[in-house]
Amino acid sequence: MNEDRRFPRVQTEIMERAWQRADRKVAATLIRTAQDYAQGDANQRSVVWLRHLIDQIDDFVALMALADQLPEHTLALRELAALANGRIKDVLTELAASEPDFLPLLATARNNLTTRLSALGRREPALAAAEEAAALCRELAAQQPEVFRSNLAVALAVKGNCLDALGRAADALAANVEAIATLSPVFVEQPAAFGHWMAPMSGNTWNVASVLDESRTWSDWDPPSQSCKMNKCQQRRARMSIEPPQQSGCLPRI
Repeated sequence: MNEDRRFPRVQTEIMERAWQRADRKVAATLIRTAQDYAQGDANQRSVVWLRHLIDQIDDFVALMALADQLPEHTLALRELAALANGRIKDVLTELAASEPDFLPLLATARNNLTTRLSALGRREPALAAAEEAAALCRELAAQQPEVFRSNLAVALAVKGNCLDALGRAADALAANVEAIATLSPVFVEQPAAFGHWMAPMSGNTWNVASVLDESRTWSDWDPPSQSCKMNKCQQRRARMSIEPPQQSGCLPRI
């Protein structure tokens, strides 16, 4: 009998005690071990222990610390990444029901869950999470537009990506156009700060518009100039941001 199969309960208790003493180091070690040795085996001990930790942890800060250590692009751990982000969303949903201060974190959790579900090819659940994130960001932006406008823009763009993945190009275009219109005012004021979001948004919008054969309409439309007043220099920067790119980038997590 393999040594790692003989005393699973005892080993799990040892791992739990280690987590209580040095959570981040334990998580990092288990993640590296799973990447090196699991090879897709869901029953490999490092994977089992990670899943056990995710199931047991109720502290959203600890859960987020563990989830943040999971690679953004991973094959071996993508199921666990989705599980961890799902747990974070559930915990924050419960907290936000009585403490509205948790709503911004909940919006981020929903957006991050969308990313993880998309990596698994779970397109319908990913869209559902994206729609929840966009709806919550819309509420937050209505209350504090100067704080949450950019979050809403990113959430809308992520929703557009999910709609595009499901073949709903017209809906995806509408979401992306709204994302750009939402981000445009702050982008015009601070192009250096928001250009890393505007570039992939405009790239994704151009690609979807091309599929719908609406690229001419899109290229003639200047969303930033319709969203706010700009001088000629600002207009030039805005138009440069929506020129059809060679390759669209990926939107960051909020």
